[in-house]
Amino acid sequence: MLQIGVAAVVDLRLDPRLLLACLLLPISPLAHWLISALAAIFAQTPGLFRGPREKRVVWDLPRSES
Repeated sequence: MLQIGVAAVVDLRLDPRLLLACLLLPISPLAHWLISALAAIFAQTPGLFRGPREKRVVWDLPRSES
């Protein structure tokens, strides 16, 4: 924490907008969480209404033998 404080004091002289950037830091994880949650909701909602498929999905990937 001391190292971050010293770095912020030194950089504050060079970039006065540093405090604004520090205020915006919590937005990045919040935006990531929100986008992930919305993607999960939009991807799973149709499956919940349709129910299970008649035929199971099986991945048949060709394997290379080495």
